[in-house]
Amino acid sequence: MSFDTTFLAAVSALRPGDTPGKASAEITSIINQMNDISNTIAAAVEEQTVTTTGIGSKAQEATQGSGEIAHNIAGVASAKIAEPHCSQAVHEMAAQPGQLVMQDKLRS
Repeated sequence: MSFDTTFLAAVSALRPGDTPGKASAEITSIINQMNDISNTIAAAVEEQTVTTTGIGSKAQEATQGSGEIAHNIAGVASAKIAEPHCSQAVHEMAAQPGQLVMQDKLRS
């Protein structure tokens, strides 16, 4: 039942012979109901705000994590591309001492 319906029902229930105390009690009851509804809504809004803030924070963390993953993948890809060149350079450097020894023997 909506507030308007409840309020109208309470006012309609008042009779001309009712005491002011009864009318006041009915109005106070309605105001208390309104206050309860208002507090419930405020609590729900606060909870929703906390939840939304948490979701935003987690989304930001996920974005940062995705960026770090992309950076790491790029690093792995760069290393894989550089690997053949590095391997070739290591083989060439490993062969140099032998070549120098052979050149030294030829000079002697």
